[in-house]
Amino acid sequence: MYLLGLHQTIDGELRLRQRVLAVGLIGFIDAGCAHQVLTQRIAAGLVGRTGYTAAL
Repeated sequence: MYLLGLHQTIDGELRLRQRVLAVGLIGFIDAGCAHQVLTQRIAAGLVGRTGYTAAL
């Protein structure tokens, strides 16, 4: 009975860790995508401004 309880605890802990890792990974990917989008917008903004300035 004790071993069964211990096994369940270890199993629960592993699942929890997997969940935390998965959530962390998704958060990391989301942050990466947001960073890329932000960088692209800044780059587009800079090109837009320089193009606008050059047109003047």
